[in-house]
Amino acid sequence: MLNWLIVFALSATPLLELRASIPYGFLAGLPPMAVFFLSVAGSWLPAFFVVFVLEHVEPLLRKIKFLNDLLDRVYAKTRAKSEQIQKWEFWGLILFIGVPLPGTGVWTGSLAGYLLGLSRRKIILASLLGTALAGLAMVLILLLGVSGFNWLFKGM
Repeated sequence: MLNWLIVFALSATPLLELRASIPYGFLAGLPPMAVFFLSVAGSWLPAFFVVFVLEHVEPLLRKIKFLNDLLDRVYAKTRAKSEQIQKWEFWGLILFIGVPLPGTGVWTGSLAGYLLGLSRRKIILASLLGTALAGLAMVLILLLGVSGFNWLFKGM
């Protein structure tokens, strides 16, 4: 049960997300499909926070100088990475979230959508589709990597 909770928590953690939760789940011996669905669910969760809570919490955070400065830095970094999202909006957001590389993912993608003024519905849906795409990519990379490794060293 603990491994299931760790997979979920890793997938909802900024910077880690699916890039950490899926390999962890595989290494823990959990079923790949279950790891995929649990990771997608956990990773998708932050989009709801960004879309429904941030606009209400941000004014309070802005009153504290340290947090105001932190938000300014995070927003500036996010805007700098959001060029493809600005160009293609919904589809760009899906691709941005769906590429499992550092600096991409639901946290950054949904924040970029929020800052660019995309509708809540578009951000939530793009986050789900992008997360599923990233999860599928991670599962395939891991499954093909293990299969390729076994094939390469089979005769030794």
